[in-house]
Amino acid sequence: MGPTLARLRRTRGLSLDELSLRAGVSKSMLSQIERSQANPTVAVVWRLAQALEVGLAELLGETTDPDEPHLLSVP
Repeated sequence: MGPTLARLRRTRGLSLDELSLRAGVSKSMLSQIERSQANPTVAVVWRLAQALEVGLAELLGETTDPDEPHLLSVP
């Protein structure tokens, strides 16, 4: 999820500070998530999705392409 979060934040022109304020998540936590050094709770993921105005699936990197593997697929 980290690289997806960083990409979404950058494409919206948001700094870590701005996203932190919008989502109510500390800058240090955001930085750790973006670097894949922390696993956020469901509540944090929800707040980030709301702040970025995206669905949970998009933030979690789930694809709709049937040829690409899904992060959340069950074998």
